[in-house]
Amino acid sequence: MAPSLSSNRSALAPLAVLAASLLLTAGSTAFFFVSARSRDTARFDSRIQLMRDRIHGHLDADITLLRGAAGFFTASELVTAEEFRLYVERLDLERYDPGVQGLGFSQRIPASQKEAWSERIRANGVPSFRIWPEEPREEYHAIIYLQPQDARNRELLGYDMFTEPIRREAMERAWLSGEPSLSGKLGLHDGPAQAGFLLYVPVYQGSALPLTEAERRQRLEGFVYSAFRARELFEGIFPHASQLQVSLRVYDGMEARPEQLLYDSASPEEERPQAPRFTSTLPLEVAERPWALVFTSSRAFERTLLTPWVPVIGMMGLLLSLLMFAIARSQLSARQRAEASEAERARFLAREQEAHAEAEAQRTYLRELFMQAPALIFILRGRQLVFEFTNSAFQELMGHRELLGRPILEALPDLSPDIVAMLDSAFVSERPQFGREVLIPIAYATGHVEERVWNFVCQPRRNPEGKVDGVMLFAFEVTEQVRARQEAEVLAQELRQAVQARDEFLSVASHELKTPLTPLSLKLQTLAREAAAQPDSPFALKVRAHVEAGRKQLKRLSDLIGDLLDVSRISSGQMKLYWEPVDFAAVVREVAARLEPEAAKAQSLLTVEVPEAVPGSSDRMRLEQIVENLLTNAIKYGAGKPIQVRLEARSERVTLTVKDQGIGIAPEDQARIFERFERAVSGRNYGGLGLGLYITRTIVEALGGTLRVQSQLDQGACFTVELPRERSAP
Repeated sequence: MAPSLSSNRSALAPLAVLAASLLLTAGSTAFFFVSARSRDTARFDSRIQLMRDRIHGHLDADITLLRGAAGFFTASELVTAEEFRLYVERLDLERYDPGVQGLGFSQRIPASQKEAWSERIRANGVPSFRIWPEEPREEYHAIIYLQPQDARNRELLGYDMFTEPIRREAMERAWLSGEPSLSGKLGLHDGPAQAGFLLYVPVYQGSALPLTEAERRQRLEGFVYSAFRARELFEGIFPHASQLQVSLRVYDGMEARPEQLLYDSASPEEERPQAPRFTSTLPLEVAERPWALVFTSSRAFERTLLTPWVPVIGMMGLLLSLLMFAIARSQLSARQRAEASEAERARFLAREQEAHAEAEAQRTYLRELFMQAPALIFILRGRQLVFEFTNSAFQELMGHRELLGRPILEALPDLSPDIVAMLDSAFVSERPQFGREVLIPIAYATGHVEERVWNFVCQPRRNPEGKVDGVMLFAFEVTEQVRARQEAEVLAQELRQAVQARDEFLSVASHELKTPLTPLSLKLQTLAREAAAQPDSPFALKVRAHVEAGRKQLKRLSDLIGDLLDVSRISSGQMKLYWEPVDFAAVVREVAARLEPEAAKAQSLLTVEVPEAVPGSSDRMRLEQIVENLLTNAIKYGAGKPIQVRLEARSERVTLTVKDQGIGIAPEDQARIFERFERAVSGRNYGGLGLGLYITRTIVEALGGTLRVQSQLDQGACFTVELPRERSAP
């Protein structure tokens, strides 16, 4: 009873190994998925927050500019058109704020003063000035100054913006609150029509801002305003948008409605992901006007994600689990066959433990990956490269060192000379300098030297005269991406080594398994001879059937070991072919004759149609192996029905077909049955390792031929082999 229980437990061991391996694989894959998703999400969130902050900061700067212009009007009793032109010209809006269509001032004019103001403006150098539209109203808010004075802006002089609902709503909001106010979406027609908006800052009489709404209604003098072209504005904010790898759409209002679209960073011909992995909508309020910022990941960003690797990791774990299961089953079978020898049993147990340890080590390779990328900006002045500006990210990274007003070599003495040389080269050559994956060891905020990898651009800065007076640097950290790529390369190398170790193990195990077969075969032969010497004795009658069964099992075991050896030779590239003169027809007849008793036992009628002789050149042993494998398969799966073997010869090639009328093969299984350890039927009902067709296909291809199958379920299968009659020239 005890041996039977022990045998049952041993039989369940491979299933337990498979279950444990699959559980561990599922856990590892889930852990990797959660980690990868978290890191990918953090990268995306970091980038969109950076973009949102940039937009907010840029528009804050535009608001500050308009406040300055409002202060200019407040501080002067009368601002002339020439003074306003010089003021706007010094701002150099086209260079520093390319999205601005113009900077202007609209005057609040009572109806009673309409003609007086018109005469004043015409006398001030605008002879064609008129206030339009012409309809009478209590007061007017006409544009009297607008720079730059291009053709489009000259046409807008005198326009009463209070007559247009969207502009009026923004102007009234600024008027009554005393704060900057942003308009809704407008169609600007400076060149090709495009979306835009206006930003207003009210100007009141007197030096102090009125405290009450009633005072603000009474003391309003006019509005300083800017018109913005949305696309040029955002392209100015993100001059290198492709490096951010995130697409941006800006909508006027709280909701992302198509008719309220202000800006889309993707050009019409740009290829978008059909279903972006990451999409996020962030609100942004600018000058009391809500916007909706919609961010989506681009194809370039998604190519750097870790999440798509999850199926690969899971498939690798599954393959390792199946390999563990196959190893465990192989070891169990070997252990059961060698129970009579204690020493042999000990060797198999040792191999099983080594295989378990190796598989455990391989699973530990799949658990580590991470990435993040901060961005830095700083500006250096003059040939001495004196710090003029540093953003908060750079200050934080440098541990809030005292940088402003100090040359870079004095402020950062530990900075690499190569980086300083690149900054100097950008200044001298007046050309941008680029760095990709540059290792920069420096004492960052942690206080000790760290090695981080950066992508950066050194851009010369030019003064109003067009001369280079400084250098700007934009840097993005890519340390985590580089490390992740290196770790992936190491992981791939380790997996290749694991596969090689598996093939070496199969080769050694097959050789070791074949060693005890010879003495076992001799013992069976001796036992058969002793039984034959006493044909009528009780001993002979009892032993004869067992000897025959033992011979069959011994042959089956020998065939399985031969298949494993062939697989090992194929995997290691050591399978050799020995070309010799051969009669293809004779080989087919010999193999068919050898297997005819087995076909008769299976109640399958074997029909062989071959020419008298088909001389040629091939590897005779491998040719026999091809015919035997295909014919053995036909007998095994032929369901006791007739089997046809046919050989046809042409001038340069021969065609062998083996056709049965058995269980057939489903179309979806016909490709995979030629792979290692693949079967189209249950191994419990038919046995075998699923190696025969893989070995046959490999031998056929090595001989320069092809192997294909045609079959339907329950309609039999027809395997066709085409081989060259002579060896092709190397």
